[in-house]
Amino acid sequence: MFDQDPLSAAVRQLRSLGVGPAAGSLFRRTIKDSLATLLSTIQTDVGEFSASRNPDILPELEAHCLDHLEAVAVLLEGASLDTGFIVEHAQRRAHQRFPLDAELKTYRCLSRVLADTVREAAIGVASDETELRPVVAATAALAIEYTSAAASLATREYVAATRSLAEAAGDRRSELFALLLDGFDESDSRAARLLRNAGYLEQRQTYAVVAVRDVEPREMDNSDRVERIQQSLSEILGNTPARVLTGTRDKTVFAIVSATRRQSGWTRPHTVVSELVAGPLRLMGNAVLVGISNDAPSTAHIPKALREALIALQQADRSKRVRRFGDIGFLELLLTQASTEASAELPEWKETLVAADKKNKLRQTLFAYADNDMNVIRTAKSLGMHPNSIYARFDRILSLTGLDPQRYHALTELICGLRLLTG
Repeated sequence: MFDQDPLSAAVRQLRSLGVGPAAGSLFRRTIKDSLATLLSTIQTDVGEFSASRNPDILPELEAHCLDHLEAVAVLLEGASLDTGFIVEHAQRRAHQRFPLDAELKTYRCLSRVLADTVREAAIGVASDETELRPVVAATAALAIEYTSAAASLATREYVAATRSLAEAAGDRRSELFALLLDGFDESDSRAARLLRNAGYLEQRQTYAVVAVRDVEPREMDNSDRVERIQQSLSEILGNTPARVLTGTRDKTVFAIVSATRRQSGWTRPHTVVSELVAGPLRLMGNAVLVGISNDAPSTAHIPKALREALIALQQADRSKRVRRFGDIGFLELLLTQASTEASAELPEWKETLVAADKKNKLRQTLFAYADNDMNVIRTAKSLGMHPNSIYARFDRILSLTGLDPQRYHALTELICGLRLLTG
């Protein structure tokens, strides 16, 4: 029930002027004409009703307007008012996603029509001795107080229903997000139903996983920062033709991206999701690192895509902020996979070589030598040095490690070791 005190005061004012339940009876007899006037006014002034393609909107509007006119008749007759129809209608409009602003416009139309129709009913039953100016003022007050209270109640219920719907949608998204990333068993009928209803079991779909974090890992402890990254990720991917589901896990923001792989079973695949999102993701700025998986042919492969996205994220740095798993070389991938265990098993030369590298740039020389196909002349030219300086550095490396960089296998061992140590 909304606050009826101002409304009751307006009704009492009419009665004190000699306009009692008889005005309610007269108003009730004119409800049909009042309803036609009200519907015409609303459809003229509120364009959202003609723009809506929901076939239930206009019939429900007519029924709701009739309920309001009946409620005003009840008020004038002196009976108690039940506002349940306002609550029910507001909740219904929220579920239909019909704009609240359009609903509030209908109340302004209702106020105008009530001001006229209640005034005519009140004047129609007033005695010849009644001063009409106070009657007109009292009917205007009743129309204003009624529509104001009704609009406030409708707004409160609409917002509450919208919030409830948003929370339910958020819960479904969270459940979907976890289900897709973790994988699911096809025998789980609940999981299958949830995925089917959300459209994730449609045929000919391709999936990819995107992993994002701040360049400073400690920033991911800040919930506001994580929320901003997730919002930015949703906005950027929302401008692509792909479907996007975002969420957070283990201080990392993820997106599950999907798109139609082929139009039918007879056409060739044409959508590469990882390529589709790579370009837009570079717009996220210099403060984040991004890893993108290879395309997955079905939801069952999304857990594998998650692992690929995390590996790609691990390979991202300030010089290459956006990394696709498919662009990572085989050797780079092996080193990444071995970095945790193999780094503890490196030979004794690891500390002395790293220490000497800080002063003599031995690492730079080894990598330049490999990039130039083990050609000393080209290596010296690329580094702006004399070839003898390159040989001197090779001798230094040999003395520290016992490995001759001019030998292929020794060079490979040195480069792999340095990559594991220094990235």
